[in-house]
Amino acid sequence: MTLTSAYDDLRIRTLSALPGLWARLRYLAGLRTPDGAYQHWGMSRTYGPEAAQKAAAAAHSDVFVQFLRTPLKQLSREFSDASSSSGEPVNWSLYVPGDPGGGSEKHFNSIVSALRQLSETPRK
Repeated sequence: MTLTSAYDDLRIRTLSALPGLWARLRYLAGLRTPDGAYQHWGMSRTYGPEAAQKAAAAAHSDVFVQFLRTPLKQLSREFSDASSSSGEPVNWSLYVPGDPGGGSEKHFNSIVSALRQLSETPRK
């Protein structure tokens, strides 16, 4: 018997352990399949597939909006080019939740573009 909701479990046990918004956003994007569904074996087993799906989708929307509201200066401290170590291109569309919670993919893309340019600019 679980004492927390699937959403609270994901937020408290998993997301709070990750260092920063980029890590949380990457993690949630990594749970998504190309069709937009979320796969989390442990949560599905504990709470059932539907509850796990809803919890991951809600958490993704929350983290996404928080990311969009965070100043570039703070995000640039956390930013490391999210391209995979295998050299494969990043599927940035997975970073945008199905319900962006009032945010937009266009806003997200502009932030990523700015952060990538800042990371490539030599610091004096």
